[in-house]
Amino acid sequence: DSKNGFFWLNEAATGYEQTSVDFFTGLFRTEVVGLQKGGTVECVVLNACSTEKLGRELRAVGVPHVVCWQTEVQDTTAASFAREFYKSLDGQNPVHGTDYLVAFLQAAA
Repeated sequence: DSKNGFFWLNEAATGYEQTSVDFFTGLFRTEVVGLQKGGTVECVVLNACSTEKLGRELRAVGVPHVVCWQTEVQDTTAASFAREFYKSLDGQNPVHGTDYLVAFLQAAA
């Protein structure tokens, strides 16, 4: 459920702590609301198994682009996807803006 089950590295970087998905998505809310006015979050990559629900919640708070997995994914597949996705982004001409769909399609090919 959206009340628990999400883990992240704690502030001291000594272990993981559990937090709510609502809290996590709330962290993005302030950064995406003003995207046209200097907001910083354009894309979130959830490169882990079965992250579609979280991805949909991030879209609901306004993240324009979310990459996530509907099902389980092997570590090697996820690593390969991430490598190709970021390689594609790196190869794009910043003058023309970032095209996350192109990067996704190239990584998924």
